[in-house]
Amino acid sequence: MTRASKLHVAYLLAIVILGALAAYYYTAHQALLASYEQLKAEHQALLEDYEELKAEYDQLSEDYEELTSEYQDLLEAYQELISSSAYIQVINNADYFPVAKELIELANKSIHVIMFYLKYDPRDPEDPVNELIWAMGNATLRGVKLHVILEDSVHDNVRAYNYFARIGANVTFDKSGVRTHCKLVIIDCLYVLIGSHNWTESALWWNNETSVLIKSAEVAEAFLEYFNKIWAQATEG
Repeated sequence: MTRASKLHVAYLLAIVILGALAAYYYTAHQALLASYEQLKAEHQALLEDYEELKAEYDQLSEDYEELTSEYQDLLEAYQELISSSAYIQVINNADYFPVAKELIELANKSIHVIMFYLKYDPRDPEDPVNELIWAMGNATLRGVKLHVILEDSVHDNVRAYNYFARIGANVTFDKSGVRTHCKLVIIDCLYVLIGSHNWTESALWWNNETSVLIKSAEVAEAFLEYFNKIWAQATEG
């Protein structure tokens, strides 16, 4: 074979190889292009799904905020209704003591008491008055503010006064020359216990006595204003 023939054959072989490579790369390019178009379509579909889900989420978020606002309004209205609706319970004779004791034991903010006759006798283990007084002492240990007004003309009140002063309660006798015949207990500015019951063993165990328990923030506020007025009179000067 001549040199010219060899060159011609080599030239033809190169053309064949280049053609095969061109066909291969073209096919590969078309496959990649098809994959790209498919991925692009899938991306577009996902993007559309995302936008749809985002719109739904935004709507749900808006609905949630609206419902939260409505719930808060309803909760405030409910709490206002509860605080303004008075609950009244009639308490006669010896039923007074367990009610008073439970109220004192459940107090978590404040206790205000005006008592005409409060006879503290720690030497008598069966005297229910002691339990009420000690329950108030325990209340002060858990942070409850205790305020007590006692009638100054009743000598038996002195022992109770000394106990309250010793435990750091706010206690005073009423204004000298004024008879304070109240039997009033206010718990947490919500509960009012008022009636004929003095805090004596006879009143809590044996006498015919009657009182009422009122649950009403509005009523409690009115009685608290009355308490503060008597306190101011007792402590002026």
